[in-house]
Amino acid sequence: MIPRQSEVNAAESFVYDGTTRAALRSALSMDRFATYLRLARGREVRALQPYARNAALASAMHGPLHMLEVTLRNAAYDSLSETLGADWLSGVALTTRQRKMIDSAPRERFDSKVRR
Repeated sequence: MIPRQSEVNAAESFVYDGTTRAALRSALSMDRFATYLRLARGREVRALQPYARNAALASAMHGPLHMLEVTLRNAAYDSLSETLGADWLSGVALTTRQRKMIDSAPRERFDSKVRR
């Protein structure tokens, strides 16, 4: 999903007061920020705008990436179940912690064909 123009405009119109700029300068890698600062001809606020735009783009990608992760996980589970049998997970070498995590997970995915 591509971010709406209003989301990009909001990211670009963020107010960079002195306190915010100082906090961002201390948080950002100066090596990386130097590239943006050079491209913005030394204008600090203009150099910070790509970071805000990136946040808007990352936010827009969160939902689609989540759905991709769930789809891939379910496809892997289905493929392993078809190839190795429905009980394939019980034969996998796991640590005690990993086994406890699986045992405490909701059973609907493992006990039925219900999709998340």
